[in-house]
Amino acid sequence: RAGKRDGGGSDDEFDALVREVTGLDVSAAAAENATVSRGKSGATAASSLLCVDMRNMKAEDELKRIFGGKVISAVEAEEVGRLGGRTAAFRAKLQRRCTFSAYRDQWSTYRSGGLYMVTSGVVDAESGMSDFSFAWKDDYAQANFDFEIAVGSHDPNRLFSLLNHYPWHLETLLRISELYHYSGQAQESSEILERCLYACERAWHPNFTAAASSGLAHLDASQPENKPMFEALFRHVIALTRRGCHKTALECAKLCLGLDHTDPKGMLHMISYFALRSGEEEWLLRFVEDFGHKRWVGGKWELHGSLLNFPDFAYSKAMALYTIADDIKVADAELLKAMLTYPYALTATLMRLEAAVSSDKDWKEILAHEHFDFSNCALDSRSLEHVSDIFATRHHLLWRPDPILHWAKRVARSAIQLVDSMKPSDMIDGLTAAEFVTISLQNWPASEENDFTHLVDDDFTDVVKRALPEDDPLAARGPNDPDHFSDDDDGDEF
Repeated sequence: RAGKRDGGGSDDEFDALVREVTGLDVSAAAAENATVSRGKSGATAASSLLCVDMRNMKAEDELKRIFGGKVISAVEAEEVGRLGGRTAAFRAKLQRRCTFSAYRDQWSTYRSGGLYMVTSGVVDAESGMSDFSFAWKDDYAQANFDFEIAVGSHDPNRLFSLLNHYPWHLETLLRISELYHYSGQAQESSEILERCLYACERAWHPNFTAAASSGLAHLDASQPENKPMFEALFRHVIALTRRGCHKTALECAKLCLGLDHTDPKGMLHMISYFALRSGEEEWLLRFVEDFGHKRWVGGKWELHGSLLNFPDFAYSKAMALYTIADDIKVADAELLKAMLTYPYALTATLMRLEAAVSSDKDWKEILAHEHFDFSNCALDSRSLEHVSDIFATRHHLLWRPDPILHWAKRVARSAIQLVDSMKPSDMIDGLTAAEFVTISLQNWPASEENDFTHLVDDDFTDVVKRALPEDDPLAARGPNDPDHFSDDDDGDEF
C-alpha cells in the first residue's frame, strides 16, 4: 500500500485508498503535477477517444452489415418506387451531403430559414479545440415566436400547419417527432428526427465537420441556439438503439459527448452500453481509463475524477474484461470492487430481471444479505441512487444471459464473504469491504439533492411510452393525420 505523506492524517489515508482502488492519485500535490506533466497528452487522449468517422453515421449502413446489402437495397428501391421523386443521379448527389441518414424524396427543398453556424476559430492552440455556435436571423426568430404560439394553443394541428410555412424549423420538427413517438408511429418519428438533423447539418460551418470528426469541436449546449441539435442527437441515439443499430448509436453518442464534455444529455450513462453491445470493449476500457482525466469545460481543459466513480463504468469495465480478458480473475476482481462499492446498482439491475432471478434460491439469499438488501431503505445519496437506477434501466438486458448471471452470482457470494469476514483480500488490492464503502460515501456524500434531475429514467429504456407528460400543453390532444406532414416538392436543391 502506498505510504502516507509526512504529517499524514485522514485525508492522506483516503488519498492512498482511492489511489489503490482506482489507480487515480487525488492528492493535491499529484493534481498539481498532473496539470503540468500531462497537459497536452491528457487533452489529446480525451479528444482522440471521441473521434468519429462522419461517413459511418447512417443506420442504413449498419443494417446492411447486419442483414445484407441486397435486402436493404430492395426495401429502399420499394420506397423510391412508392414515393416517386428525383432521379438516381440527383439522389446520389444528395446522399453525399447527408451524415445521419439517407436523403428522403418526400422532404421539401431545403432552405435555411435563417439558421446558420458561426465560429470563434481555434480557442486552444495546444489541443486545437475550436468553438462553434448556431445563430438565428430574423426569419428564424419569427419562426420561434410562431412556434411558441402554436404550442400554447394546445392544438397539434397548429404545429403541422406551422411546418408548411417553416418546413425546416428545428423546434417544430422535434415537437412533431415527439408527437409521432407517443402515438406509436416510431418510423415517422425517426424520419422527422433525421430531417431535423439534416437541417442542422446544412447549417454547419465549413470547418465544423473536420473539427467534430477529430473530437475538437465545442458547441455550448446551454445556449438556446444550440439546444435543438443536442436534443435531436439524443433522441436519434435512442431511436438507433431501438432499431438494433448499436454501433451507429455509439458513434452518434461520441459525437454528442464530444461537442460538450459537460454531458448535458447524459451520454455518459449510455455510451458503455452501446460499446458493449457493438463489441467495442477495448475502446471502452481506454475510455474508462483516460476520459476522466481531461475534459473541456468552461473554455479550458480541466482535471476530472475517474469514471469508475460511477456505477455504470465500474460494472461495465468488469463486463468488458469478462468478454475479452484472457484471465477471468481480472474480471472477477473488477466486478467484486463494483459490488462492494455500489451494491445498490446490482440490486436494482436484478429487480429488473425479476423473471430470471425470482425463482433462484441462491439469488434470494444474496439479495437478503444486508449488503444487497435495499427493500426497506434508500441510499443516503439521492444522486447515486438516481444514476444507479439509470444504469439498471439501460444495462439490465446485458446481465440477463445465464452465463453472465452465473458469473455475477459467484462474485456476489465472494462479496458477501468479504463483508462478513471484515478481512483484507489480495483480490481487491489488500483492502477490506468496509474501505470500499468508505470510498463510496466520500465520492457520493449523503444528500437529498439530486444533481442528475435533468436525466429522466424513462428516457434510457427501450420501452416506448404511449402518453405525453401530464403537464405537456399538447397532452390533451393527439397528433393529426400524418398526411399533414407530407410536403410538396417545389424545386431542386442546388
